[in-house]
Amino acid sequence: MALTLSSIRWHFSRLVETAYRKASHRRQNNARGYLTFELHVPGMGLFAHLSWIAHALHWAESRQLQLDFTCTNNLYQKKGQTGDWLVEVLLQKNPRTPSLATNIIIRNYSDFVFARHSPPQANTAGCLVLKKFSLPEPLLEFANDFAARNFKDRFVIGLHYRGTDKGTEAPTVSPQEAFKTLRSAVELLSGHLSSGPVIFLATDSIDFHTLALREFADLEIVTQTGITRSSGSVGVHALKDKDGRAAAREAMLDCYFLGRAHLLIKSCSALSAWSALLGRKAPVVFMNRPFDGTNFYPDSALLNTARSPNELPAAIQEALGNYITA
Repeated sequence: MALTLSSIRWHFSRLVETAYRKASHRRQNNARGYLTFELHVPGMGLFAHLSWIAHALHWAESRQLQLDFTCTNNLYQKKGQTGDWLVEVLLQKNPRTPSLATNIIIRNYSDFVFARHSPPQANTAGCLVLKKFSLPEPLLEFANDFAARNFKDRFVIGLHYRGTDKGTEAPTVSPQEAFKTLRSAVELLSGHLSSGPVIFLATDSIDFHTLALREFADLEIVTQTGITRSSGSVGVHALKDKDGRAAAREAMLDCYFLGRAHLLIKSCSALSAWSALLGRKAPVVFMNRPFDGTNFYPDSALLNTARSPNELPAAIQEALGNYITA
């Protein structure tokens, strides 16, 4: 019998349901139901992985199942390297013994049967991930030291500009549009703060990074230095001959620092969407909302509460209220 896409999905659904029944049987016999998922989807980026993981955790929570994860595709490997790169950026709390688990390998988007279940809402997605993971100690030490040196108790604006490969999912934002939004935010904050804001700049674009530092030479801008950036339409995660694990660490740190912001100005991107879900729940200003047909999670989870650049004054007032009462 020829295998069609629908039959592959059906067979994989049966596999997951069988694993679920086995895990449930263990739970009924006074053992926690336990599944492990190896995500090995070629071309899938770090924060798409995180979205799938959150979706699976949400599915498992109501079933009282324990899940562990490995991520093994080639985007975040060094040349010639294999194995789990997730350990570079996220440490699983209380991992179980693999020999006790039912292991499921996901190799294609169509394998991800949880897609038929609703993803977690914005107010629960971050909690699910933070309950399961923490930053590895070396990454956390670096992040805390960076934040202590650069943020202190200052008001922080996070600006994330995805400048390479997102034009098919949302209208392209020009550097000038992003600069106008940031400049307006700084002007609206003027007079409300004892010292000017700190701007944390995260971008995958070499060109935007250079232009922004020149445009805002009068402001205090901090950014990760010496990291991998790209030019043109190729995303950092898709660059050849990069150190994939270093790129994963750099992206996770950008997400962490954006999450420390009191106001987040962002373009369409899962990285900055996850920073909003995992961070201090700051007001979000969306510079380019996704097209209806490419409104992917987790950006889709933020749209109900996110504001447009025209609504920046309201976002500033909310951010100042949160900052003053913190």
